[in-house]
Amino acid sequence: MYRLLIVDDEEIEREGMATSISWEKHNVKLVGTAWNGAEAFDKIQKLLPDIVLTDIKMPVMDGIALIRETKKVYPDTEFIVLSGYGEFEYTSQTMEEGIRHYILKPCDENSITIVLDKVIKEIERKKASKIENEHNKRTVHRLLPRAREQLFRNMMLDLECVDESYHDFRQEIRGDERQVCIVGFRSDKPFDSLELFLLGNIYGELIGEDKLMATAPIQNDVMMLIEPDTTEHLENALCKTRKQFSRIKRQLLWAVVSMPGTIEECHKLYLQTQELFALGELEKREELFCFERLKKAEELNTIFSYKRFQNIASYEKALYECSLFFMKMDILELGYMQKRQTCMLVLKILYGDDVSAEVDEMGQMNGDTGELMKRTADIIACRQIIETDTRVDEKRMRTIMQEIYGRINNMDLNIQYLTKQILFMNEDYFGRLFVKYQHERFSSFLLNKRIMFAKELIHFKPDIKISALAEMVGYASDGQYFAKAFRRIEGISPSEYKEKMKQDE
Repeated sequence: MYRLLIVDDEEIEREGMATSISWEKHNVKLVGTAWNGAEAFDKIQKLLPDIVLTDIKMPVMDGIALIRETKKVYPDTEFIVLSGYGEFEYTSQTMEEGIRHYILKPCDENSITIVLDKVIKEIERKKASKIENEHNKRTVHRLLPRAREQLFRNMMLDLECVDESYHDFRQEIRGDERQVCIVGFRSDKPFDSLELFLLGNIYGELIGEDKLMATAPIQNDVMMLIEPDTTEHLENALCKTRKQFSRIKRQLLWAVVSMPGTIEECHKLYLQTQELFALGELEKREELFCFERLKKAEELNTIFSYKRFQNIASYEKALYECSLFFMKMDILELGYMQKRQTCMLVLKILYGDDVSAEVDEMGQMNGDTGELMKRTADIIACRQIIETDTRVDEKRMRTIMQEIYGRINNMDLNIQYLTKQILFMNEDYFGRLFVKYQHERFSSFLLNKRIMFAKELIHFKPDIKISALAEMVGYASDGQYFAKAFRRIEGISPSEYKEKMKQDE
């Protein structure tokens, strides 16, 4: 039964309602009456009624004050307000307090019970909704670790996270104010579900459960989102984790830790861990690799775009991205050995163990930057599942594109130079073949690509000298012809483009 309290300062009306209505027929038990709001509030705290039937105008404490005070302590209590003619001002105030049920005085049993039945249905609806919400909360709580794991994985892989659960996760870990870093574990064998659970528990206990925010497997790695800590503490925790883990599973265990960053930088931090894993494998050392130890780490982040390389879908695009990659390394004045190491590192980041054999072979290459660039593009094209035609024309076109991109900075690069000195091919046949596959003439293609490279390099190094930029993309260092070519494509000079870029930032 639902519990009811009647509040009215007029004794006749109060007692009349209490005695003249068969409350039990409506599944209601009358638990008491009160003559003003103050007495009613005292009884509400003792009797805990589900419904309060109250007058508005009363001495000591009126009905509006009673509603306000009760809602502060017992927000689920339902009110039915008795109002008379001329009390609209009071009634409007109760509406502001969220009251929806009213009975106009004078009233009879029928008018009271009609509203009472509506209130009871409202209470039952709210109870059902509350039960459903509690069930949903229990379900969410049960699924929370898996949901958190999926969100963390999506953030690392730079997948879109815009739903409500993402914002709840951010709020839960105080993502707007908290610095994070990513610790990664890798073994010589894939982790199974039990090992994932054990690894999370062991490491979480060692660094502190409050610092471990999420755990997620990605391929053969286990990634953990943690609060930044000292390298010494992380290394100590790693050593203890290795010991405890090896008692259960006899597996080698490598670990890396990214730089600190914000939750929005999860993708960047994840890429840092992949760079470190690749570095660790190249150096064949089993220890904690911290990102601050990776030489030219920030430079690598600027010259290498994981997303752009992952989106390569043609052999020509692979050559373009690799050529741009090598141009940026030239700007940073990296020598051949550094370029080779960087290429090996990038391939390991992109494809992991799938390219171990190719990377080992690349480690034996020496001296020819053009061949290194071609080899890198070939490996990427193969791993991106770029379908290639086995026809003679298709193979020749791949060779043509290799030679073009390998000589993009050569001022002598033109159709005559390519056909007579490099490819030993008929010039007319070259022209027809090029238009067939690229859908534009060679001269137009070369001009557009050189200007595309120039714009990319300006964005990479805004203070680059125009003379140096011209040479890098195959024009004389005086920059005059380069400026004309740039204006022809962009409508403005290289210098004006640089100024416009600064203004847009």
